[in-house]
Amino acid sequence: MSDLGQLMLAELRRIREALEGVQPLGFGKKVGPTYVFVRHHSVGTETYLWYTRDKNEGQNVPIRERDLTGYLVGVWRFDRGDDATGEAVPKLNVQIRADRDYVVQTGFTTNFARTFLAGLLGLEPEALKEPLTLVVEDNAGSKARATVFCRVESRGARMIPKLNRDTQVEVLYTYVRERFGFEDPYVTSGGEES
Repeated sequence: MSDLGQLMLAELRRIREALEGVQPLGFGKKVGPTYVFVRHHSVGTETYLWYTRDKNEGQNVPIRERDLTGYLVGVWRFDRGDDATGEAVPKLNVQIRADRDYVVQTGFTTNFARTFLAGLLGLEPEALKEPLTLVVEDNAGSKARATVFCRVESRGARMIPKLNRDTQVEVLYTYVRERFGFEDPYVTSGGEES
């Protein structure tokens, strides 16, 4: 194989490993996902619907883009303790693999979670082999309380969620986990119980 061929092969390997999230062995900086949080927030005349958190500066960093495109690799629920009350608050994490891993975190019972899960149910499982796009939208212009929704797109087609006011998030979540085989990354499977 020529030198150019070997260079191209090495670059393809590097890209594949980056997409698969392969972590080099040995000492080095741990590469973790970027957490993205969902919330309707206005700064001046601009409205942001999601943000990251700068831990060093202790502040939110708004994300101006409204869409995130990548491979959906995980969806899981967890309970986070509320600092003020100590009560468990249910959250939904959505892991997207793109230029890096992103974990979109939202309240479990939010409109974002409901519309994301319902939109996902409009897809066949093999659709996850292709990149999906999550688009955040708000109810701008409405007199109702500001809220954030999620539109799921696959190959440019918008998934129309089938929802009514009585649709329970827990039911949608269970259907999504069963249909796509998502597992909680923090639960280890032990032996069978007797």
